[in-house]
Amino acid sequence: MGLTVTAPVPPVRRWIRRLLVACAAAFAGLVLAEGALAVFFPQPIYDIYIRDAVRGHRLEASAVRHCRTAEYRVEVRTNALGIRDREIGPKRAGERRLLCLGDSFTHGAQVSRDETFCQVLERSLGEPWEVVNAGIPGYETAHERIFLHNDLWGLEPDAVLVNFYQNDVTGWRVGADGDRLRLLDGNGAFLPAPSWHSRIRNRLCSRSHLYYIVWRALRDAHVWREAPDAQADPEAWSATEGNLRALVEECRAHSIPVGVAVLPWYGRVLQESVDRNDVHRRVPEVCAAIGVPYLDLLPSFLEDGRASLYYRIDGHFAHDGHALAAQEIERFIREQGWVR
Repeated sequence: MGLTVTAPVPPVRRWIRRLLVACAAAFAGLVLAEGALAVFFPQPIYDIYIRDAVRGHRLEASAVRHCRTAEYRVEVRTNALGIRDREIGPKRAGERRLLCLGDSFTHGAQVSRDETFCQVLERSLGEPWEVVNAGIPGYETAHERIFLHNDLWGLEPDAVLVNFYQNDVTGWRVGADGDRLRLLDGNGAFLPAPSWHSRIRNRLCSRSHLYYIVWRALRDAHVWREAPDAQADPEAWSATEGNLRALVEECRAHSIPVGVAVLPWYGRVLQESVDRNDVHRRVPEVCAAIGVPYLDLLPSFLEDGRASLYYRIDGHFAHDGHALAAQEIERFIREQGWVR
């Protein structure tokens, strides 16, 4: 009986097999990692953002999304204006409205709508006041100025509060998604238009927990490396002051009182870290130059000092942070004579 001789596998085929096995193993690992993150450490992903030719991005109007992380589970609803508030109709006789502009801290996707400082403040003020939450995650003073000018005057606000966070300065040239969308053309539109790869990236970030973690780590490293130290870059503060001044002047043109509230970074409150942009010194200087009243929330947050003011992983206000912010903002607007 003769021996059967098996022909050797050509080297190319052998490498192809190894490559396919490696790819299959990597894919299985990614699927397992994605599943494990979704169950045990979900990220704050919800596909509610829409690209906007003028503002860079906005929120989908009349949308309902559920945001679930290791720290919270929240339903987020937007109205026809694309803001996290009830549907807002014409003002009733005697009704007064406070319009709150801001970013993700004002939007408050980490807590229920009733727990945001806008709603806590509205309940505390009582009739005839309505507090409108026009906070959009990722917005800075330039976005808020354009949003107010183009979309929000129809709400007929009786006062406007601009909520300022440190990335109003650190992010003025480096976008939240890494795109440089901070230069404005003559019509106030953000340039350049988003690239095809940024659209793919944004879609992945709104659907994959694993991709979101990797993207956020790379983005944070990029932003902190690229964003100028505000004390060493007068251009950053010049741009910030210019946008804030334009917003304030527009409010004054409508005979509407306006103020600025500076919201503190969790690291400054809970970790006693140094604010690299020193916003709690510079914003009062900018407000003094413009002649607009301001509220710095840092002293009251430092005095309180509870860890429960912030979500430690997420970094935004938790329930207690929103409650404290509402308390201090109410005191501020009463001191300004907006509420009697």
